[in-house]
Amino acid sequence: MENKDDGVLFTGIEVIQTKSLFEEVSNTFTIEFWAQPSARQDMEKKESTSGTGAINGQRFVIGPGNAMEKTAAGVGVSVGTNGVIVCEHSVNYLPPILVYKRNISEWTHVAIVYRNKTPSLYINGKLVKNGLTSKKVNIYPSGSIGGHNPYGHYEGLLKDVRIWNFAKTDKEISEQMNEFLAGNEKGLIAYWSLTKDKEITSNQTNAIGTKEILDNTTKVVASTEQTLEDELIFCTSICANYLPKAKVLAKSIKKFHPNSKVIICLVESDIHPTAEKFSYFDKVILAKDLEIENFNKFIMKYNALEASTAVKGALFSYLLRTYKHNNKFIYLDPDIYVMDTFNELNSILEKHSIVVTPHTLEPEDKNHITAIRGNEIQLLQKGTFNLGFLAISRSPNSERFISWWSDRLSQYCYDDTPNGLFTDQKWVNLAPCFFDVFILKHPGYNVAPWNLSKRSIHRSENELLVNNKRLKFVHFSGFDSGANLKVTKLYVPDQSNPIYTIYNQYVNELIEMGQGKMKNIRWSYERNKNDKKVKKAPQIKYQIKKK
Repeated sequence: MENKDDGVLFTGIEVIQTKSLFEEVSNTFTIEFWAQPSARQDMEKKESTSGTGAINGQRFVIGPGNAMEKTAAGVGVSVGTNGVIVCEHSVNYLPPILVYKRNISEWTHVAIVYRNKTPSLYINGKLVKNGLTSKKVNIYPSGSIGGHNPYGHYEGLLKDVRIWNFAKTDKEISEQMNEFLAGNEKGLIAYWSLTKDKEITSNQTNAIGTKEILDNTTKVVASTEQTLEDELIFCTSICANYLPKAKVLAKSIKKFHPNSKVIICLVESDIHPTAEKFSYFDKVILAKDLEIENFNKFIMKYNALEASTAVKGALFSYLLRTYKHNNKFIYLDPDIYVMDTFNELNSILEKHSIVVTPHTLEPEDKNHITAIRGNEIQLLQKGTFNLGFLAISRSPNSERFISWWSDRLSQYCYDDTPNGLFTDQKWVNLAPCFFDVFILKHPGYNVAPWNLSKRSIHRSENELLVNNKRLKFVHFSGFDSGANLKVTKLYVPDQSNPIYTIYNQYVNELIEMGQGKMKNIRWSYERNKNDKKVKKAPQIKYQIKKK
């Protein structure tokens, strides 16, 4: 994003994020700005008050905030050289509610006036079209300038973005569109001048790029040089005996993404004291507080492994509800060790809303029978993708996926390989069939014993490389059982290989975090108040009877 003498140039990657929605204003309001777009958008949209017709090909000046409620929606405004589209965004809902085709090549004033949930479009002070009346109960203006991941970003010059808490009249729009503002005008709830000579001020501090937003009570100077990592929300799910691993994970995340948030889901009846005091945890939430339906019945049918994976879908749903201003969410297993920034993943999440990593990226050699049996045949049983990693960005596609996955995990998250199930992981074999899924094939992501037969780790100056790509994270799956080290030695017999240096470093950090004392903590849902083992509920019958 570049300041010009007359506005700010957006190149299709920048987002000024202040708040997702201005929920203090609903149904009747005005959004206006000056724009000189430089790129076309997909105008072949049919106006509708349902569906997700505006999901692709947009150039959002105002990114449509997701209201996360079926009765409400946020407004987005997309402008290209070939026209203007107004859309609304909520859960599984992103329709174009107003579509207006027009050539726009010069500086053009655009105003969208909502009057009792009906948008009207004004171009250079003149009414050109009325849109459809929304069927939602509440419609809110959105606070994301320049785009919305992953639906589309604006390209071109932009200035004087203003949001008012009333519906401007035709006369007010035409007479005031060229006026300069002081920032304290009655009814002005947000204002980004986006001009070179203005002081950059804000009542929020999580924006990217140059911005100005004023309200009637607050005016705070804010930094404009923050990176995309501010948007990342990391999470994991554990029982208490995995707290040392989760601490090492969180510390490694913060080393490379210091402005991210780390959320821990603890599948226990109470929060362990050491979890509350650990500074690298931004929040610890109990699984029973994720709003899982019939939680007691849910937890009683699973063992600790099954339960800690069964909550993952509900955890993502909780994050989407709770962190409305954030768009990117990454799950990592607690036994993962982050070694570098996730820049590639961050960029991928701009365009794709579900990202997974396969266990392996290359076929085993035909004569390596041990690797074929231990990897390829195992993966046919356990699942193609390793669910120690899963990343999503906010979209109808990812929301549908999380809803489906949560439902399956609530009923069928069993460790039952002979009957076709392996906790949360095997289900995701079906995800590319049902949803748009990006398969991340960077060899530096999700390095683990099972793929060391085909991944070569070496040091080049100050970098650790995997098949000549930077090492991103190592997955120490099977650490407690000893399988991790056993398989590593099988595929990497050279003890001088950097993987052993990383392993020893990981062990030392685990010891520092209390692994010796905490690894044997009993699962609180395994025993009742009288310290007697709880009898698990019978599995749901899903096995296919043999004839």
